[in-house]
Amino acid sequence: MRRLVADVDTGIDDMLALIYLAARHRAGEIELAGVTTVAGNTTVDNVAVNTRWVLDLCGCSDIPVGVGPAAPVSIPLTTTPETHGDYGLGYARPPREVSERLLAHGDESTDHKSTTSRTLTTTDVWEAVLRDGPADLVATGPLTSVAMNPELVSRFNSLTIMGGAVDYRGNTTPTAEWNFWVDPDAVA
Repeated sequence: MRRLVADVDTGIDDMLALIYLAARHRAGEIELAGVTTVAGNTTVDNVAVNTRWVLDLCGCSDIPVGVGPAAPVSIPLTTTPETHGDYGLGYARPPREVSERLLAHGDESTDHKSTTSRTLTTTDVWEAVLRDGPADLVATGPLTSVAMNPELVSRFNSLTIMGGAVDYRGNTTPTAEWNFWVDPDAVA
């Protein structure tokens, strides 16, 4: 069975991707072994809470969520409240208890006992997943986590990226797609 880790900046688009991956996971078609977060559509704290909430709503509360970088590699973070709303999910806002559980007490959905007393990081989740066998990494947000963890990324079987635009205008500027525009140094 194909094992995946998704690295997301859960706004509306990544929420839909997570729902799809959770459905395939629950159907036994893939193993969604972990999800990690990166700042992009909204702040990394909002992304982490949004991700945990979406997975919980999809019946996947056992999938660990790791919190990644809070800002691009070398430029200030630009978010998209005009597109994704103040918290990243349009008009939806996760209940406060999701935030309190994830950010104050760690992600207790995981079996990795050594990390339940604190918030899991991208590195925690990626190392745990890779320790359990081969996996693929799917990055649907800015590539900040990928750029900051090249050794770990090289251990994944494959890397799939949602970003860039070829032979089509960009969605942020005439030549730039959002995920690449928000952290161009990570792409480089």
